[in-house]
Amino acid sequence: MNFTWYTDINSRDTEVQVVKKSDYTGSSFPTDKAKTFVGKKSQGNNNGISNKVTVNGLELNTAYVYRVGNGVSWSKEYDFKTQNTSAYNFLFAGDPQIGASGDINKDTNGWKDTLSKATSAFKNTSFLLSLGDQVNNGKELTDGNNEAEYTGYFAPDQLRNLPVAAFAGNHEMIKNGHNTHFNVPNLSTYGAVASNPDTGADYYFTYGSTLFMVLNSNDTNTADHEAFMKDAIAKNPSATWKVVSLHHSIYSSANHETDADIIARRNSMPQVYTALGIDVVLDGHDHCYTRTYQMVNNVPTPQPKDDKKAVNTQSGATYQDEKVTDPTGVLYITANSASGSKYYEFKEPNSQNYYEAVKQQFHVPTFSNVEVSDKDLTITTYRTDNMEITDRYTIEKSSVKTTQVVNGDTSKVLDAINNAADGANITVDVSGNKNVDKQLLDAIKGKNITLTFVQNNLQWSFNGKDLTGATKNLDMTVNVSGLNGSASANKDAIAAKAGNAGVTVVSFANNGQLPGKATVKAKLDSQWLSDPTNAKKSLFVYYYNEQTKKLENIASGLGVQDGSVQFDITHNSDYVIADKDISEPVAMSISDARAKASGKAILTGIVTNVVGSNVFMQDDKAGICLNNTPKAAVKKGDKITVTGDLSNYHSLIEITPKAATDVSVLSSNNTVTPKVLTISQINDSVQSQLIRIKDASLKDINTDASSTLVDATGTTVIYKMPALKDIAVGDKIDVIASVAQYGSTVELMVSDPSDITKAGQAEANAVIAKIDALPDTVTLADKPKVMDARDAYNSLTDAQKSMVTNVDKLAKAEQAITKLESDKAASDAVTAKINAIPANVTLADKPAVTDARNAYNALTDTQKSAVTNLDKLTSAEDAIKKLEAANSGNTNNNGSNTNTNTGSNTNTNNPGNTSSNTNTSGNSNGSTAATTNGTSTSSNGSSNGGTTSSSNATSNSTLSSIPKTGSIVSAGLLLVLGVIAIASGVMFLRKRNDSQVAEE
Repeated sequence: MNFTWYTDINSRDTEVQVVKKSDYTGSSFPTDKAKTFVGKKSQGNNNGISNKVTVNGLELNTAYVYRVGNGVSWSKEYDFKTQNTSAYNFLFAGDPQIGASGDINKDTNGWKDTLSKATSAFKNTSFLLSLGDQVNNGKELTDGNNEAEYTGYFAPDQLRNLPVAAFAGNHEMIKNGHNTHFNVPNLSTYGAVASNPDTGADYYFTYGSTLFMVLNSNDTNTADHEAFMKDAIAKNPSATWKVVSLHHSIYSSANHETDADIIARRNSMPQVYTALGIDVVLDGHDHCYTRTYQMVNNVPTPQPKDDKKAVNTQSGATYQDEKVTDPTGVLYITANSASGSKYYEFKEPNSQNYYEAVKQQFHVPTFSNVEVSDKDLTITTYRTDNMEITDRYTIEKSSVKTTQVVNGDTSKVLDAINNAADGANITVDVSGNKNVDKQLLDAIKGKNITLTFVQNNLQWSFNGKDLTGATKNLDMTVNVSGLNGSASANKDAIAAKAGNAGVTVVSFANNGQLPGKATVKAKLDSQWLSDPTNAKKSLFVYYYNEQTKKLENIASGLGVQDGSVQFDITHNSDYVIADKDISEPVAMSISDARAKASGKAILTGIVTNVVGSNVFMQDDKAGICLNNTPKAAVKKGDKITVTGDLSNYHSLIEITPKAATDVSVLSSNNTVTPKVLTISQINDSVQSQLIRIKDASLKDINTDASSTLVDATGTTVIYKMPALKDIAVGDKIDVIASVAQYGSTVELMVSDPSDITKAGQAEANAVIAKIDALPDTVTLADKPKVMDARDAYNSLTDAQKSMVTNVDKLAKAEQAITKLESDKAASDAVTAKINAIPANVTLADKPAVTDARNAYNALTDTQKSAVTNLDKLTSAEDAIKKLEAANSGNTNNNGSNTNTNTGSNTNTNNPGNTSSNTNTSGNSNGSTAATTNGTSTSSNGSSNGGTTSSSNATSNSTLSSIPKTGSIVSAGLLLVLGVIAIASGVMFLRKRNDSQVAEE
């Protein structure tokens, strides 16, 4: 247990004396039975002296009395009691923030009231978890001295006998004092903030079966916090519960929920918590109460065993009592203010965020009590005005995670695996037996169970989820040594490449390819670590490739923790840990380069975006940022090869060429289709890749910094928005961008305003392009394109259709196609009629020929032009004429016939105009034609001794070539005798006003 107090003089010693209460039988402090612990002192605030002492050797369930002093002068005596650790409770409180109201005394009294009521209700509380912003550090301070606020925070009497685990909030960043007022255990180097180291760093402690990991969230580097948590978990593999606490809320409901730094944490940290199997995350910062659903990564996940019920309180209010059994995902709780110094209202519009299971703002101080056993963890929140419950949530684990076993008896290790719960870490001591049976790896394969094999100078872990290959027996013999003492057969080659770099060689027994990824933690050579010039440098890890004889970098920027360095391997061979970059460039995929993030590499990919000196390129699996400081001439669509140094620039993986000549363009005008994602799906797996977000709301526009983008799943930012046209705040938009990152903030980078369009515009533009591609004058060959454009248009939403500006062109093209098809059908029908005419026609084919001609004549000129066999019709018609002519000239009369008809006709229409016709014929074979405007008799063909004469008069009648008998029909009568063939001629019918005359 750690103690901290302030004194106003710099005493000689800093001491704590502790005695069991049962040994305190007299009236004075029993120094003879007390234990004295000496600590350290340092300069505190306002000329005060900070005193820190660690007391150990305390027994559970025991009452103690203690006093602090300098060995001569002592404080008042106080007492405390250690509690049971197998089943216990602790309190957590959010944002006391003494001074935030502007009245330090008021805030102090509110804080005192909360702790008084909380400890009265839970007398055996083990400790208090204070979630940051203990003090305000604001304008209310006199002369900038914040000691009055710290005095207010420590004013409650309960803090003399109740351990406190506190950490810095954003208000502790404003002034000094935090680090000198608190004495934390297991302080790491992760999480420290260079601009204010007084805020401390990440630390952890265990209580019973629970591992508490406390993060200084003023450090926004998620990778640092992840490394710290991995280390803490590795040191405490048997913890049943893993609880993370930090100040800045991940999921909340008030003023801070849309802050850029909160969004950044929300987009990066949940994935880490899920991967590490964190059970609960407790935070503050937003001065309202929020409880999430069980969150897997950034997604609320329904639980198969979830019991919810509404409970009525005495005042008539209702709270939710919920219990989940063996849940997946992480629970997040944001605490309200425990002092009442300041509250925040729900963010307007007050809509239900996707992560919110419960949110509350009573404008009343609250605190939470947490009850913990090996099986259950229950969080109950209270309001202090009436001490009624406002929310309760229980996590139940039906099985307990397992423990350490010793290798040698495979069946015992298998028993431990078979009894392990999901997420268990089983530590296997292989110091005495280096041979590991493949059955152990088979037993965890595909499961979320980790086997950690430990020996003196090394430990390596396999998680069943990472085992994808065939398993085999493993020899755990490993030599970890400096170069001179290395057992590696390759040490001479390694020495030649390492030069004067500080080197530790890790040589595994020759097992070749492993069945999956393993995490190795190797103890560094002690002589090398003792060198102060090397001890704190970031380290590089290399794999010695025996085929290429090259050192290939697999990790860089690694720090030393407890004299060890941790890295991942996929096969057993020689690994070199060095304090310098001694790698050689190796051609690899971008995904492999991202996994290494250090050393030299040769990468090939297509440029998808150019934003200043940031050139984003990707292959078929991953993307990376080319830091184009040499200003190589590349553009979007270029396929390039880059040789350069890999690095992690504030969580953005980059490759940096030394010169422009290290970048070569292989081809141009290549395309990469952006991945369509929701905001919640944007994470490290798509870093530097081209993505598309659809139907998102633009909350603000900032061309110099970050603009906020929100969809139904989350919030992100666009860094340095290009100048936009016809798009305003509040519009629904589609965005094509590259995914970048700075620290824990995931950012979108856009190079051109055209990559930001109103929602649906991209789909509309695609249809517009299809329609524009149609020729102005379409042919039937264009019908597939016209149909494709119509199908694309029909697939749009109504809103997207309204954006298609050239739909009239599509309609006209469709009308033209319809007309062309109609014309073709008509011309094809005529063509078919003509094709049906035989090549050698007879008079019997005349009707078919006539029908074809009539059909052709009925066509339009356009349709006629499409008839390709008109010549055949014309030829058939000519053939029919010849056949008819030949047939009419084939008349044979034997003998001699003479027919003489003499008549006189008077035309009443022209009095005095008399026409006389005389026709004398012998044998005649020919045709007779009649004309109007008089009487005409004509004989054509062959005439044997016949005479034809014609005398023309005036007539308004039309003559028909009908054979006649030669009889005269009186006026008013029409005699029809039928059609009679006359060998020598034809009969003409002429109409007059008073009579009809049949003439021959």
